Amino acid sequence: MIYTIDRDLSHRISPLRSGEENWDARLVLFDGWEDAGFKNPVIDYTDKVPAVIEFIGDLEVLEWSDFPFINQDYLMMSRRMLDVLLSIQPFKYRVYPTRVYSYGLEELVCHSYDGTRSDYQVEESSLYTEKFVIMQLTEPLNVLDESKTILARSVLQLAGSTDVSNEGDVIAASESGIWYYPESWTKHYEFTREEKNLPPVFTTPKTPYFYTEVAVRALEVNNIRGVEFRPIPQKAVTVS
Repeated sequence: MIYTIDRDLSHRISPLRSGEENWDARLVLFDGWEDAGFKNPVIDYTDKVPAVIEFIGDLEVLEWSDFPFINQDYLMMSRRMLDVLLSIQPFKYRVYPTRVYSYGLEELVCHSYDGTRSDYQVEESSLYTEKFVIMQLTEPLNVLDESKTILARSVLQLAGSTDVSNEGDVIAASESGIWYYPESWTKHYEFTREEKNLPPVFTTPKTPYFYTEVAVRALEVNNIRGVEFRPIPQKAVTVS
């Protein structure tokens, strides 16, 4: 079975207290942050972003978590979580170091008018953590069979796709006219390799990141925390 992973938000279920943050950590904005998604395998962001990507956050929660809930769509994980994935099988990746300061330092490290970094330097190591990195896969695998990957026709129509007719409930991805197949739009993903021949974490040019069963079990056995595993749809669907 193949999975996507998300943040475990069980620690965020209780109502927020006054002044409490929604996020485990929040980005300290830097020049060009809007264009740095760290997801496109073709782009090396090393020279486009600061040497260390900075955040402010809840250090108590971050001490517990390996996969924090942040306000950006970055794959930010603990170095330990990355090591577990790499211990299964090597894969091509790039990392960007991070540093997360305590929320209590926000007024010192961030400009109040735009959220960018001030010149204030935090010397006390107990007031920040560097246990996390942003991980980017650098080699997409062409293992998606688009003729057998099935999308929900109604979702495409709601999204404004003009190339989708009203015939039938589903459509083959190869006939959809779209360039990306998110999990929420997809009824079935079909791969051209058996799962045992895939790296523990992988992506294709048109999909999110995926994780194999072996990867998920390794993360569980090693008590990687803050992660929620979600099986992807791989149940056969017939296109009428």
